[in-house]
Amino acid sequence: MDALSDPAVNAVVCKKSAQVGWTEILLNVIGYFAHQDASPILCVQPTLEMGQAFSKDRVAPMVRDSEVLTGLFGAVGSKSGENTLLHKKFPGGHLTIAGANSAAGLASRPIRVALFDEVDRYPPSAGTEGDPVALGIKRTRTFWNRKILMGSTPTLDGVSRIDREYQRSDQRKCFVPCPHCGEHSVLVFEDFDYTEAGTLDDPAWICKHCGGLAFEKDKAAMLRGHEWRATAEFDGIAGFAISEFYSPWSTWSEIFKTYERVKDNHEELVTFTNTTLGETASGEIEEIEPEGLASRAEIYEALVPLGVVLLTAGIDVQQDRFEISVWGWAENGESWLIEHHQITADPSVEAEWTRLDQWLMTRKYEHASGSTLEIVAAAIDSGYLADDVYRYTAKRFGRRFYAVKGYDGESRPTATEAKPRTKGPKPPKMFALGVDSIKAGFFSALGQEVPGPNAVHFPTGLPAEYFEQLTAEQRQIRYVRGFKRYVWKKVRARNEALDCRVYAYAALQILNPVWAALTKHAEDEPDPVPEPPLDVNSKQSVDVLQKQINRIQRGKRRSRFGARR
Repeated sequence: MDALSDPAVNAVVCKKSAQVGWTEILLNVIGYFAHQDASPILCVQPTLEMGQAFSKDRVAPMVRDSEVLTGLFGAVGSKSGENTLLHKKFPGGHLTIAGANSAAGLASRPIRVALFDEVDRYPPSAGTEGDPVALGIKRTRTFWNRKILMGSTPTLDGVSRIDREYQRSDQRKCFVPCPHCGEHSVLVFEDFDYTEAGTLDDPAWICKHCGGLAFEKDKAAMLRGHEWRATAEFDGIAGFAISEFYSPWSTWSEIFKTYERVKDNHEELVTFTNTTLGETASGEIEEIEPEGLASRAEIYEALVPLGVVLLTAGIDVQQDRFEISVWGWAENGESWLIEHHQITADPSVEAEWTRLDQWLMTRKYEHASGSTLEIVAAAIDSGYLADDVYRYTAKRFGRRFYAVKGYDGESRPTATEAKPRTKGPKPPKMFALGVDSIKAGFFSALGQEVPGPNAVHFPTGLPAEYFEQLTAEQRQIRYVRGFKRYVWKKVRARNEALDCRVYAYAALQILNPVWAALTKHAEDEPDPVPEPPLDVNSKQSVDVLQKQINRIQRGKRRSRFGARR
């Protein structure tokens, strides 16, 4: 707020983690420029839907609970044409809320104060009009005293917009005093220890100047003595970088416990780096050669080896066939390809889908424990013959057959509910997949050659073509409408094996299994004598799992596999 009030500052950039009060800063800025320095304000959210939610969930309560703002904006819920969901007038100015994906909201009015929220989640272009940030800033040109505020959690090296803007600023960092020597330092991940000087329940921060230790109990006093110091030359842009180490809503212990949980999972580690440390994550992925993967094929002790807890299938719909991959999963992210299969069929003919149905519902796999497993869930790509996929999954959602569609973009979540566009039968739910992040996690896991968390296993007997398809794409940097983006490009013609892996993984994420429940007895009546936890590799545990799966498929009661949403 001080920087925005400084006449020498025309733009403020904040590269941040989560849980640092960023939304409250946005609201304070809106309140200030409505009450103290009335101005036309534009607030840009990543999507129009997020803009509507921001208006209803954050702006409306602020106006309702502030007597001054209620007097300026009018009562919340009033029917006045001056106060709508996305456009609110007040004496001397107005607040317009827009989505970065909507050119109309960005190009309609002159603006003095432009606020850009989560810019790393913006699309490259607002429709066909170009960069949404450039469009918004263009609206401020007629004001000599314009103010621009931009904030976001960063994404990947080389492509993060907020990191690029921060590098153009005076790069201010938050320095806090050591409780022992009083010298100021920035709180960074590398200066903490939870193995020797501290513990995971109480990590220690180690002062670079005197070697003194500080703990969670010292954090509040350290934050009270903080100083923002510029580390680069000032040229009208004030930049701030802050991590969750400074957050009053997060403890250092919680941060490092999260790190311990995600450090072996590429996708989750990227999220931790971006949203907790407030830093960009490496976008580099080791190139995987198909011959190298083929040489790592293993002889499974059974069709389904020990360690596998459940099976999911990924299905790619082609013009003359269904391509299917069945994958086995463990709680630690380790995975095993069980089989890759083709069903010759014409998917444009409804009757031909019975071949897929019969195969999925009757396939049984012998587990190394001596029991059998069935496919618990399947994800079917709707990018081709979408109406046929929707028709098929609409009748089989209870069997956990999901319609999915992949979308590019590193910041997209793994799987989110979406509205299918169809004139025919609609499935109860359709899921949009963030295929870029799924592929990044998979290729990172392929680089692990030692069994364990997130390792990937293949059975012997697979044709060379399978590994060619699995490695048929590479992540490359490309310029998209003038901005760097990581994009996945084919280096070979066919990639069905890779797509099927993506869909099988998506099925697992949509299923969201309660892993702990898989090691507990599933009988309705309690055991008269407490039993020790079951070993998922034992025949007893697999039998228990199969009983749970059978209950799911019979629909007799809500399954413990149910997604916790």
